[in-house]
Amino acid sequence: MKPINVQDSYLHYLITKEIPVTLITKNGVPLKGTIAYSDAYTVTMQSQGKQSLFFKAAISTITPVKPVPLPEILK
Repeated sequence: MKPINVQDSYLHYLITKEIPVTLITKNGVPLKGTIAYSDAYTVTMQSQGKQSLFFKAAISTITPVKPVPLPEILK
């Protein structure tokens, strides 16, 4: 059985559906916007017409405005 990569599936869903999120950095700074791209080490976020690149190691939490249907996206 192939291991499930929850992180990639979750971020891919947020990117393709353009779901707004609140990203909270490890030092507690909240940022609102949409995730535009992610790879193994970084997440790119669009917010108020600006683009920001975050290293995943600097992110504490990503909270979408609506729930992500995990059972559906992990099939």
